[in-house]
Amino acid sequence: DTTTPLLISVFANVLNCILDPILMFTFNMGLRGAALATVIAEFASAFVFMTLMIRQKMVRLSKIFRVPEWASLKPLVAGGAAIQMRSLMMNLALLSATRTANGMDSNGVSAAAYQLTVIFWQLGATVMLALSTTASVMVSSQLGKGGSSSSSSSSSGGEEKEGEKKKSTNAGDSKLAAYNVSAAARDTADRMLGWGLTSGLIFGIAQLLSMPLIGKFSSIEAVNEAARSAAALVALSQFLNGLTFTGEGIMQGLSCFRGLAIISMLGAVAVLLGLKIVSIFNLGLTGVWSILLLFGVVRVAGVLLHRYKIGPLAEANSSLKSSTSST
Repeated sequence: DTTTPLLISVFANVLNCILDPILMFTFNMGLRGAALATVIAEFASAFVFMTLMIRQKMVRLSKIFRVPEWASLKPLVAGGAAIQMRSLMMNLALLSATRTANGMDSNGVSAAAYQLTVIFWQLGATVMLALSTTASVMVSSQLGKGGSSSSSSSSSGGEEKEGEKKKSTNAGDSKLAAYNVSAAARDTADRMLGWGLTSGLIFGIAQLLSMPLIGKFSSIEAVNEAARSAAALVALSQFLNGLTFTGEGIMQGLSCFRGLAIISMLGAVAVLLGLKIVSIFNLGLTGVWSILLLFGVVRVAGVLLHRYKIGPLAEANSSLKSSTSST
């Protein structure tokens, strides 16, 4: 169910937008008012989620504070740790870029210009993150169908016990069903990558066309000029974001968390080394965004390599194909 979370997210963001001016200006709370508006919106979102999950019996209050067994907790800890490592690496890369931009000059022009470009980048990245979640759900649902088909066929074969030939036929049907779902998962993954690429192109072109609007965000012309100098690279990064975030969602749907963490780690290392070069040779804001573009290149190369060469959806790794053909 991807619709309900979307509606709750829209509700929380609208509430945040309504509360921002009221708390910031009407109550003269300034930035603290903006922070409080965000906190209230998040609590409201959490309350709605919990209420709906309790009503649908997805959550039982009696078990919320019960310590789970390690056997059931272990895969969640492993997957969660890898996802947190990915988030840590992304934040490390972006914070390092911010630190580099802040240290470029003493008057704050580069820092302000960098923040403008980040805002433009986030406009597209938010949509790409939504595609990432959708890809994760759709691919994992296809694999879930495979598990269901396989287990039911195997169970049927065990119960009927009508001879070796019948068992062999059921085993073949099970493998065929699993292979068909594997093929469906590959098709779903490729379709989502296509949507990611298309979305990235649309947002990239839109940002290229909207470059003149950058001058509307600051009254300091030096800030606008510095932001415009890197705007083309920001738009180019959107082309990569479409594939990158969608590919990472596919890997999450496949529970390939460790690979996802390794890709993000390699990208972060590339960013840290690249930013050193930017600082040494004083390459400016264009240099910073060139390195962030490199971050995207490393990540998109990793997810595409995983999809088509080394991951479970790669044609070469489909062990079911040969066994099904022989059956």
